[in-house]
Amino acid sequence: MLDFLKTFFSSQPKLPSKVPFLHEAIDVKNYALSDLLLWQGQGNLERLTIIVERAFSDELITGKSISATTSIMKSSHANGWIIHCGKYDFTDLDYKHFAYLLYKKVNGMGYTLNLAEIRSQERTPNIENITKYYLKPSLRNRFIAEGTNLANQLYGNITIEYKMVNDRPFEFKFTAHAYQDSKYLPPLDFSDLIDKVLG
Repeated sequence: MLDFLKTFFSSQPKLPSKVPFLHEAIDVKNYALSDLLLWQGQGNLERLTIIVERAFSDELITGKSISATTSIMKSSHANGWIIHCGKYDFTDLDYKHFAYLLYKKVNGMGYTLNLAEIRSQERTPNIENITKYYLKPSLRNRFIAEGTNLANQLYGNITIEYKMVNDRPFEFKFTAHAYQDSKYLPPLDFSDLIDKVLG
């Protein structure tokens, strides 16, 4: 009987362990700026910037928005890019510093931070860790445009999101989502936003 029970339990499929939902706010006011400055001097910021700029240049020349390493999003309501991290040798810290620097640039352009978080979740059979910054135009910058009764939306709401899957960098996404509401003016040109955040 003991042998039967051992055989029975050893033959049962092993289910992935359940990981509780973890959530941590990013303390943007106390970001490790000394580490960030050291990182900026190592050249990875320039390498990441070149990857994004090249993707937009290639898309303009070839008309293809998806490559093995990057994807470009262009529509009336959402514009942005995705870096497919598995194709590069950048570390988790490289992407986290890049996300923070992009957040700082957007924040300095009339945007307020609505959300800054790191969350972990199970998406069987994987464990995802997501670093996310979500910014909206500040109330001061959503004024009614002169001569109209329409509100200004700048470039729309901006999301910076970096995802790890099973502790490996997976995807880095930067998107601007424009309001399609008749109460808003059309968004500003996304190419201008790219120049500002990558320049």
